[in-house]
Formats: sequence, C-alpha cells, structure tokens
Amino acid sequence: MRLLNARSGSLLALCLVGLAVSTTQSLAQPPTEPEHGLDAETFGTLWSGDADSETNASDAAALAHIVALTDVPFDSPPSAVEQWNRGDHAEYPRTNSETVIVPHGVGQVDRRNIKDAFVSIFAVQPSTRALRSDDDHPLYVGARGQVLAVVDYRVREMGYDIVRGHDVPWRLCEDRVVAVRLLVDGEEVDRAYRTSRPTLSFAGLAGETGTEHTLTVEALLRTTLSDDIRHPHCRHAPVSAWPDGGFASGATADDDLTTEWLVVRDSVVVTTYDPAVPVSRAVRSDGEESIAITTTRPWLTASLGETTVQSRWRLYTARDPRWDRLDVLGDSSHASLASPAQPLQIYAFPSRSTPRLPTAREVGTTLVEPPTLPEHLDLPVATEPYPRHPTVVAHVSTPSDADVFVTGLVRGSNATIDPTEVEEVAVHDTALTLAVDDANAASVTLTATLRDATTGEPIRTDDVGTLSVAGQDVETNASGVATVTIPRPPGAVTARFDPAPWWTADTAFAASSDTVYVRGTKLSLMATLFELALPAGAFLFAAFVVDRATGLRVWPPWRGL
Repeated sequence: MRLLNARSGSLLALCLVGLAVSTTQSLAQPPTEPEHGLDAETFGTLWSGDADSETNASDAAALAHIVALTDVPFDSPPSAVEQWNRGDHAEYPRTNSETVIVPHGVGQVDRRNIKDAFVSIFAVQPSTRALRSDDDHPLYVGARGQVLAVVDYRVREMGYDIVRGHDVPWRLCEDRVVAVRLLVDGEEVDRAYRTSRPTLSFAGLAGETGTEHTLTVEALLRTTLSDDIRHPHCRHAPVSAWPDGGFASGATADDDLTTEWLVVRDSVVVTTYDPAVPVSRAVRSDGEESIAITTTRPWLTASLGETTVQSRWRLYTARDPRWDRLDVLGDSSHASLASPAQPLQIYAFPSRSTPRLPTAREVGTTLVEPPTLPEHLDLPVATEPYPRHPTVVAHVSTPSDADVFVTGLVRGSNATIDPTEVEEVAVHDTALTLAVDDANAASVTLTATLRDATTGEPIRTDDVGTLSVAGQDVETNASGVATVTIPRPPGAVTARFDPAPWWTADTAFAASSDTVYVRGTKLSLMATLFELALPAGAFLFAAFVVDRATGLRVWPPWRGL
C-alpha cells in the first residue's frame, strides 16, 4: 500500500524536475562504473552501439580500457546481461501517488481518479533477438524464463463533487497495485501481488521450435477515496483479487466512498528456440569422416570431442533505447530525465566470417539480404547475401561414438545429441571410365561408363550427381552409360562425376574422373609423340652435358640399372 503524503510527493517531484533539468535531451549514455557485482572487464563489453569514449575508459584496467573503446562480439551468450537487468530493474525510480515516471513513448491510460497508468515489460530473459534480416528479427526464448516489468500510475484527488454541487474533502484511503500476472497466449501462468516491479516466470512453452507466443503482463490497479468529513477514518471497499471476465476498468461509489480499478497491459511476441539440430555423418572408404548440420534456425557452435565448428553467427549486447528517457508526470508538471535504469538485450547477427574451421564450409541455395545494424555499431556483419537455411559441412577426426554438443543463441539453450541420433551415411566410391568410340578430323565420339566401385552396379546420374565430358553435361542411362559426340579437341578429353551432396542424396557417392587421349589419325599420333619426345630429349641432352662437363658420370641416366 502506497501512503499519500502531499509534502513528500511534492518534494519528490521537485527533485526529479531538478534532475531532469540538469540532463541533456540527447541520447542517454551508458553507466561509466561497474554495478550489480560486475567486474570492470565484463562491464565494458556490454554497451555495444554507444559512442565510444576514451574519457570514460581512462581510469580502467588495460583490457577494460580497450573494450570500453570497442564494440565486442561474443561467441556465447553472456550471463552478465541477466545480472545487470535484475539489478537495474530493482533500481527503477519509485514514486508516490502524486507522481508517475514512465518510459518516453509508452502509452498511458486515464480514468477518473487513476491517471497516467501503465505497465511496461522491462526485459525477457534469457532471450536473444536474432537479426536475420531487416524485416526478420525474432525474439528467441528457451524452455523457461522470466519477464521483468514496471508498473506505475498516479492518483488525481477529487475536489468538486458534481452530485452534491460543492467541494468535498476526499481522503485517499487506498492506492495500490493489487496484482500483476503473466499470460502466455491468453492463459495465466504466474502472478505477483502488491509490487510495482514484478518478476514473473514462464516454463514449457507449447509447440515446436519456431512457434510464436504472446507474453502479456497485466496489472490490476485500485484506488479508494473516502469523504473526510463523514468518515474521517478510512474504510475500504472489497474488490475481488481479479475482476471477473478481465474487464479493463470499473468503479463503485456511494455518497461517501469511491473505489476505482483499472487493468493495464503490455505484450511482447517471442519465438521458442531449441538448438537440437539434425546432424548427419558421412564415412568414406579411406576412413575420412564429415558431419553436416542443416537447420532452419541459427546456432553458435557444434563440438565433437576435440573438434569445434563455429557458425557464422555472433552476438553482441546493447541497451534498449526505449528506456533511454523517462517522463515525470504530475497534476500540473511534466519533465524528462535520462533513465537511471537501462535494460540490456542480447542480439545475434550473421557475420562476414564463414564457419571457423579450415575444413568447414557453408552451403545453401536460398540467400537472404543481411540486416542493417544500428548506427554506431562497429561489428563484422555480413555485407553480402548469406544462406537462410544453410548446411555447415566439416571434416572431423572424432570417433563415431562421440556426442555432438550444440551451443545455441539463447543462454542455457544448449543441446547434446547422442550418437544414436546422428544419421550415418556411407559414401560409395565410384569408377568412371571414358573410351573413344570413333574419331575423325572434325569430331570424336566417346562413351562414359559410371559404376559403383564396390558393388559394380551401374549408376544413373539423373538424381545422384552430374557427369560432364569435356565440360559438357551428360546423363547416364540405367546401364550407367552415356555416349556423346563433341568437336575434336587438340589433346586429351576429361570426364568428371560430381555427386550430389551426400547429406541430401538417398545414396551417397564419391567423385571420380578419367582422361583419354584422342587417337585416330597419323597426324595426331605424330603430334602426340612430338609433345612427349620434346621434354624427354631436353632432359637427356642436359644429362649428357653435365656428364661431360663435370665428370659426375651421370650419362647414360640408366647407368647401374
């Protein structure tokens, strides 16, 4: 229960106005000193996007000094964000019944006595907003989390009574936040009582990964005023803990008692996130192994024993600009001040770097334009279209019985994939042979035969890969044979089989190639012999000269055979 004290309320309002006058109207700046138990090094990494200030960092330790001047990307979600938000949430300015402090731009609701009422979500945590593109930036949350909110309002004391036709000395008997509750898609999941700084919890969001949910915070406010002459001692009107049917507002009144209640709401849309990505493993005849990770949602790292694959996604933290400025409202006053409570948010962005492993690559056919980061952010965001649903492929040397550990974008949302859940794909070696069927001065006809090197079965290329002869694509038939006629080349002809990606094919194959020299005319035969004899003759002549000039007895080269 908040008690009315006209003197203390006026004093608070004056203090806040003075503070507002002393601040500039420019964008709020981050705190310059660590708070809430954070050390200087960690604290300095959290404020990406703020104007870098060497003055603010001049007294910090060496590393803290550097990070204070730089926007720092993270490879994993920092827990410091939640620690900071809990501390700043508790320090949001408190008021009394005559004054309300509201984030600039947040809408307020008025009733007869309750004025400038609002509830605003301060933070959802743990969470990460993924900046996939300029128009796609879901707020990812894990299986469980918390919603931090702020509630405030003020009370307009009644004076003139329209029914009685004269002023009535009303006494404020009751003025409180009765309850605050959290709803997920309209269903209540948690509730707190008599607090203007609620922390509400959720768990087990329904639906598959990628499902959107609406988190709504509702606050029930109530005031009771009594005729100070007829009832110098306050009495309270009973009101249920929550209005039936969820009505937005209401009031009851008699000749000497007026009770008013109001429900205010704020909502945010979140997307469920789980980094349990599908993993495939390819095993080749030479013992070489690869893994492929294909998913519709971004992830950070995948580890298999001593091998760790880093995706292109990176993280940064920045304050929420909607809380930069606060409005201080009273019956006849309106001022602004730089907010002393600045919630942080973790953001994910696609970087210019492809997966960090020499043997890893990123493939994908559907590309998306990268996002535009806010002004003042100096981070290595992608500058060219990148795969929307990529497959990351990497060569590994980890035993096939090792777990796959995936680090997700949301803190605490990691996944361990058992080896039994990893699809194992055997890659078959292929045997490709190319033969000349006919040749003349203008053209040459060749036959390419493609078979499984292990089973000898013919391979039809229409759905397992691409076969090219002298750069021209051809298709083998059910017998694994393709015949093609091409203009006669000056020398050799090469055929190459490029298989479909092993992680998409029903049967995976390895690449193979073959080369033949085109014969068929005496002139071409002489030309080929000349091409071979010229370098051989040069070598023999050089050996003869060295033998005669130095006496090293290297002539003839076949001496001693």
